[in-house]
Amino acid sequence: MTPDSHSRLSRVFAAIAARLLCAAALSAATYLPLSDTELARRAPVIVRARVVSREMSLETADGSEIVLTRTGFQVLEVLKGRMEAGSFQVGLPGGEFGGVATWIPGTPSFAPDSEVVLFLSPPSTPGGDFSLTEFALSKFDVLEDRQARRFAVRTVFDPGEDDYLSGRSSSIDSKDAGSARRFRDADSFASALQSAAQDAKPPEILYAEPDGELRRPGEARSLWVNIGGSEGSGSLYRWFWDTGQSPAAIVSAAGTQSGLSDGSNGLSSLANAVTQWSAIPGAIVRYSQSGGSAPVVVGMDVESKSPYWTTALSCSSGGIIGLGGPGAVSSAGSFKGDSGYYAARSGNVWMRKVTGGCYSYQTFRTAVMHELGHTLGLGHSDQGTSVHSNTPASDWASAVMVSSVPPSRPSTPQNDDIQAILWYYGSGSGSGSGAVAPTADFSFSPTAPSVGDTVRFLDASAGGATSWAWTFGDAAAGLANFSSLANPVHVFPAPGSYTVTLTATNASGSSRVTRAVIISGCVPGPDALCFDNGRFRATVFWRVPSQGISGPGWAVPITGASGYFWFFSPSNVELIVKVLDGRAVNGDFWVFYGALSDVEYTLTVTDTKTGAVKSYFNPAGRLASAADTAAFASDTQPGAPDLAAPAAGEPQEAPCSPDPGILCLNGSRFRVRVSWRVPSQGTQGTATAVPLTSDTGYFWFFGSGTPELVVKVLDGRAVNGRFWIFSGALSDVEYTITVTDTLTGAVRTYQNPSGSLSSLADTAAF
Repeated sequence: MTPDSHSRLSRVFAAIAARLLCAAALSAATYLPLSDTELARRAPVIVRARVVSREMSLETADGSEIVLTRTGFQVLEVLKGRMEAGSFQVGLPGGEFGGVATWIPGTPSFAPDSEVVLFLSPPSTPGGDFSLTEFALSKFDVLEDRQARRFAVRTVFDPGEDDYLSGRSSSIDSKDAGSARRFRDADSFASALQSAAQDAKPPEILYAEPDGELRRPGEARSLWVNIGGSEGSGSLYRWFWDTGQSPAAIVSAAGTQSGLSDGSNGLSSLANAVTQWSAIPGAIVRYSQSGGSAPVVVGMDVESKSPYWTTALSCSSGGIIGLGGPGAVSSAGSFKGDSGYYAARSGNVWMRKVTGGCYSYQTFRTAVMHELGHTLGLGHSDQGTSVHSNTPASDWASAVMVSSVPPSRPSTPQNDDIQAILWYYGSGSGSGSGAVAPTADFSFSPTAPSVGDTVRFLDASAGGATSWAWTFGDAAAGLANFSSLANPVHVFPAPGSYTVTLTATNASGSSRVTRAVIISGCVPGPDALCFDNGRFRATVFWRVPSQGISGPGWAVPITGASGYFWFFSPSNVELIVKVLDGRAVNGDFWVFYGALSDVEYTLTVTDTKTGAVKSYFNPAGRLASAADTAAFASDTQPGAPDLAAPAAGEPQEAPCSPDPGILCLNGSRFRVRVSWRVPSQGTQGTATAVPLTSDTGYFWFFGSGTPELVVKVLDGRAVNGRFWIFSGALSDVEYTITVTDTLTGAVRTYQNPSGSLSSLADTAAF
């Protein structure tokens, strides 16, 4: 007895074959043995990481179009080398995009949310893709056995091949089955890699035989084998009456069976099957012989059904006696934490013709019930049954859905059949087993997370959950917004309240719990700037006592590390603020501000992660800038606000006063003017200045909507003892740039002749 998925598979393979005609012709890789120690020595970077995204694109390589799949990873642990960012990408050939398919045998693939160990080379250009140092040899999946023991497994190769390629076996055809079933212990593997990275003698990598099958930690699996394959196959079937994607079904017979031992026509067996599957307590199976719109047709006397059988079944021979399965289907998404389901919309059964009147009517009755079970999506109980099934092997062997008719020839669904139906179409425990659905629950740490923290979720469900479905309320995260792990992690990108949902499931049903996870951090607002991915919040309050007025500064962000405030008019910038992460230099975060106003104000910067506060007060009449390179230590604890004056040595009153023709740059120490002329037209003038940041601004000559020249003054004294001047031209008009150091009186002049479109970089200006 086999499911009738032949026609669907034929269509799928035909579609794939058509696309492969457009695929690039690529060759598989060939490998020689390479020890784990040598693999680690060669790799510049080794990381433990989690898969968070996947994206396909069409690219050209060696004159051919290929599909490239870029997989995104979140770094869990760096075992060797440096990984500046917390995430990275690896691009590998393979996939389907725009009607083009590419496939290279042996190319590593990455399952969503899976944990891996990767041996990497950094990108050749900033922001580019990382590369696997030795292709498939450089990727290990972290899998668990039934006792939750973790193993590092090179899943592209079978165990014997991997033993040979890592130098543990002298032959790829090793006959030692015990050796072939032994895998690397994940923890000792990581320790050995870290030691190898430090040029120390690595400890021995432990190998062990797993208890049962290996799978991803917390991997979601549906219970009981489905007609579309066993758990996780991604092509599972059921009738989605609960969502309306499947209509109620009407079951009818085509013909009658002429070879039964009691001389009956077999129609009573069909009536029994419809009644029994529809009458299981706690389940909703909408099969009827009197109503419904979805056709389920049972051929009762089929002499030939190629390629399954070509003749009727004689009394003296055995063989296949029936065939059944869903007919038309449509994509239905996920069900109980597992994805890739199809909603049935019809069904078909073919019962083989028997000659001679020797076919037991009891056998026929069981067989009809069995094939109708296939149309409900049930597979064979003895083939690929889930490790999570709570029925014993004896129940599988006596079930209606066992692959061969059991000696008992049951006329009603048995214990395993009932639990399978309750899994797909109900929530009862089934056959008095006493099992109950789990009560979903979870905890998370840290309990008060901030932006950028890795939040770890721990399943605390009661009742024995066997699969988990998480959503983190982070819609912009794509695939990373979901997880099927028991204990996943997630990094939230911005402060706010996120609705996290866990659905916990076992054989008897599921339950759901929802909690709000509050991520602290800076929330940008009209009067607040946020820096360093939301960790720091800056606000300003100003007042003019002589006029009796006061108010907040209005915030305008420039970059992730800088922004400015205006007090009286959006066009009048008063204060520019910058917060930098200087921990790599002195262990602290740095705060800089540049004043364009002598109004009294207080700048307040808050570390939202620790609660620490720094306040900088500027009295009326002072035009000052400051550089506080010890503003916040990485371990600063909350306390009283730290009231800071401008840094020592900074000018208390900046001689440069901005006006429409002047830029005051770099703490207002440098005054920049630009004059222009067009001799052919007899015109000339002074350029109009527009500040961008404390170090940069631009000038326009003829109209405010057309910038002509950008100028920047930087403090390069830490590098070569000089201030640096840069300019970038957007015009070939004749102009002269005049830069004055108001502290020393020194002047630099830069001339651009008519017809020249040039830029300059003077790193020894002052």
